[in-house]
Amino acid sequence: MLLIGRHLRGARSVYERLYRLLGVNAPTEERSKPPCCQDGEPPVANAKRLRRG
Repeated sequence: MLLIGRHLRGARSVYERLYRLLGVNAPTEERSKPPCCQDGEPPVANAKRLRRG
């Protein structure tokens, strides 16, 4: 699923629209990165390398 929009803190942010489209309530606590991403790198537990060309 892809929803493109501005990343704002207000009620009209892309996240608020996504929650509304999914029919769920937005979380009340502030969003943060999951523990696996504290170093800024993506999780790689099941990563696969793709060959190019």
